[in-house]
Order: sequence, then C-alpha cells, then structure tokens
Amino acid sequence: MNSNFTDSNDTTVLLGRIHQGMTVFDNKDDEIGKVEFVYFGAQADTNENTHTTSATHVPNPAMTDATIPGMIADVFSPQDEVPEALADRLRMSGFIRVDSNRLLASDRYVMPDQIGRVHDEHVHLNVSYDELIKRV
Repeated sequence: MNSNFTDSNDTTVLLGRIHQGMTVFDNKDDEIGKVEFVYFGAQADTNENTHTTSATHVPNPAMTDATIPGMIADVFSPQDEVPEALADRLRMSGFIRVDSNRLLASDRYVMPDQIGRVHDEHVHLNVSYDELIKRV
C-alpha cells in the first residue's frame, strides 16, 4: 500500500483496516506493541463520502462532551504532553496509538503517512520506533 496519502478518503480507508489489538512492527520488522485505538481524524468527520461520526472514531469511554469539537479535544488524555501544533496535525489527519511492549516505554502515536502496509493482523510502519511521537 502506498504510504503517501494525499486524500482524506485514502487515509480513512487505511485507518479503517486497522483495529484495536493488531500487532505493530517498525521498519526493521521489530514488534513494538499493539494498537490501542484508532482515530480517523477531523477530515473524516467532515468528508461527505464518509457516513460516520466522530463518536464512532474516538473510542474514549471517559468522553463527556458529545459535541464534535469536544470529542476531538478529548482524543488526547490529560496527561499527554503533545505540543499543540503536533496535536492539531494528529487530530486533523488521524492516527493510531500503540501500546508499547517495550519495558518502561511510553505509548506512541503513528500518523497515517508512517504506515507502510496493513495485512492480516499486522501493521507495518515505514519508520523506526524512535521516530514515532511519544506519549508522555
């Protein structure tokens, strides 16, 4: 699968193939963890070809604000210290959050353009573990 996504439909289709529990591998084929959740992004919420809402894309049971801006704001946990510009990019483009299997390692965020391919129950990245955004 092409990793250079230029259309929000392509990103939505790619992220739609990924689900919680899939095993994630970096570009060296080292297992780095499991998909904790998938967020399709704000572009998917406004895409007229997508017939779903944010509520189906943000599996956050602690959500209390049912408005679209509220749901997008709740994508990141309060303890996440992602710089605002980067958080905005993640919210817009979508991402997967990986529950790292490395000892004492933080979870990581994966942007759609960092995903090389998805097959079976595996997500293969086109970047190394160290290049991923760390969840602080």
